[in-house]
Amino acid sequence: MILLNNQIRKQFETVLQNVPKSKIPLLSDLLQTNKLDASSSVYDFQNELGMSSSQVNVLRNALKLMPDSFSASIVLDLLDELRQTKQTHIDSTQLVMTNPLVDDKTSYTLGKILEMISEAESHIMLIGYAVYGDIKPIFDAMAKVKDEKGVVIDFLFNNAKKFQKEIKENWNVKVPLPNIYTYRSKQGRSSLHAKVLIIDDKSVLVTSANMTENAMEKNVEMGIVHYGNIVKDAKMLFQALIDQGYLVKLP
Repeated sequence: MILLNNQIRKQFETVLQNVPKSKIPLLSDLLQTNKLDASSSVYDFQNELGMSSSQVNVLRNALKLMPDSFSASIVLDLLDELRQTKQTHIDSTQLVMTNPLVDDKTSYTLGKILEMISEAESHIMLIGYAVYGDIKPIFDAMAKVKDEKGVVIDFLFNNAKKFQKEIKENWNVKVPLPNIYTYRSKQGRSSLHAKVLIIDDKSVLVTSANMTENAMEKNVEMGIVHYGNIVKDAKMLFQALIDQGYLVKLP
């Protein structure tokens, strides 16, 4: 049995809540081959693992607490042990924010969006009200999964025609544009004001943040990302708006 003090155990419990399960095998290989260790830079971790800076900081802080006598394989054994012990208690909902005081228990909006997009296998649905400013990293991530995995991407915006130029300017010209839908009200003064990102049938982010540079980097924004059956319900509701003509595909 691995015996660690409470500080180390608590830090690794935080790691379990922040580092995606899918990253653990790769992390194990990188640690065991000494390509990464506690002294590696944030850039090194991001380059090798594709995680957000907040996730990397949590992981590095945990590794720095490990005694020198502990090997990388023992670190990963501990991760597996804690994950199995805590799995039933880990909440399927996570807080996501843009603000200057985000802590280790909270994901940055941009980092979480990029992480979710990278995990897409078949379908991305992006719902929003406004698009402007430098949001190219988000669109580049989407273009990459569309190009490499054949992921279908649907943009659903309140007034998509208004933002077609912004979308095209931020999109990778080498990859076909996503499907773009605009909201058509059937009940007088009405707008599509939701800001939602749906990935396959597995995750949904509901946030106050528009697809704008300020929302990603400067504003105070808050949202919730959820993993579970409710994702299918959210996807079905927006698909119903398309099917019933509330959302019309632009040519």
